[in-house]
Amino acid sequence: MDKMQQVLQQPLQYRCDQITHWVDECTNKDLEYALPDIIEDIFGISNRVGWGLLNIEYTLNPQEYDLLFKFLHPNGPMFRLCYKLLSDPYIKYKFQLSFLPQKIKQSIVEGTALPFYMEKLE
Repeated sequence: MDKMQQVLQQPLQYRCDQITHWVDECTNKDLEYALPDIIEDIFGISNRVGWGLLNIEYTLNPQEYDLLFKFLHPNGPMFRLCYKLLSDPYIKYKFQLSFLPQKIKQSIVEGTALPFYMEKLE
């Protein structure tokens, strides 16, 4: 089992800390290979359990809620990771349209989506 898989099986605080460290320290090439595993693990894609984002409420578990809020915030580590990789025009990922919100999916199918989305399609 590789290091990424080991980290993704650890408690939430450790996962977030380790991923944050990687975002700050690793090369784009390393992060390019890590991003799909991280995304699949967070959202429960490809038969993974996911991090249970829909079940974490501030009133029930404020520490986990705050941790995830900071981790997934637009200024947080996950978006920093995405922004780092977006700066490299050669990095591409396959992403199912079914994962997108219905309105965006419909506008892509109709060809009326914003250029940001249309430029990303192959």
